[in-house]
Amino acid sequence: MTEPYPVTQESKLWNERAVASSDQSRRALEKSQIEDSWNQLSARFAPVAEGEPEDPMITLMRPWLGPDDRVLDVGCGAGRLTVPLAGVCRSIIGVDSSSTMLNLLSEQVRDRQISNVRIDESTWEDWPEESADVVLMSHLLYSVHPIEEFLEKAHRVAGRRIIVMLSTAQPVAFFHPLWEAVHGEPRIEPTGANELRSVLESWGIAVDVRAMEAVPARSFPDAPTALRRAADRLNVSENSPEYNRLRVAVDESLIGTSDGKLRFSWKFESVPYLFSWRIDT
Repeated sequence: MTEPYPVTQESKLWNERAVASSDQSRRALEKSQIEDSWNQLSARFAPVAEGEPEDPMITLMRPWLGPDDRVLDVGCGAGRLTVPLAGVCRSIIGVDSSSTMLNLLSEQVRDRQISNVRIDESTWEDWPEESADVVLMSHLLYSVHPIEEFLEKAHRVAGRRIIVMLSTAQPVAFFHPLWEAVHGEPRIEPTGANELRSVLESWGIAVDVRAMEAVPARSFPDAPTALRRAADRLNVSENSPEYNRLRVAVDESLIGTSDGKLRFSWKFESVPYLFSWRIDT
């Protein structure tokens, strides 16, 4: 069989931008000396509380999943999808490199008495190629490179289907207009859903694409909350020169809203997409 994900002009463009964006993120993280950048954000990746309405992504994925499926959730985080999928499929393997995220997932599995979830701490590159019916990657592919190798591994592991969740702009990009004031250079935006669509089309893959509701712009109850959230998203440590520059930039960028809250002055919209395709065997 020929390679399912060859190098094309579109994948080259993806990789060039992904390398530049991820290198920029790495430099900022190294400067901040933050050990686990997900530590302050892990709660946002937790599953909905028991008794709450189903996550819309689970609803959209249901037609692609069966009760006998073994699902591999790559970049599972704190279990936003892993936990509810345990009630949909036969078994779930959650893989993530963040111990902070996986500790939260372990608590969810224990507290909800879920018995069909296995948790592996690993990067995707280092994870052994253990077969699954469905490989799921949610909000994982931003700036991943080389994209060909990353998805080829998913192709080898998946017995029937690959599902990818990706937005037109990474959710944290809402804070990226502050990047230059903090780090001294404009942010190179990570690759996203539009670029993935172009890459998949260049490979001639028949993809089922479903759009979800656009992510609305955030508001804040006060300026200290806006500063704290911006620092978490931009990997800025308190008591650092970057934090002081961020404080000034946040104060200059906040404007009032009609309900008495604050928001940033720029417009932001990010549309999440689900991409799904079958594995030809």
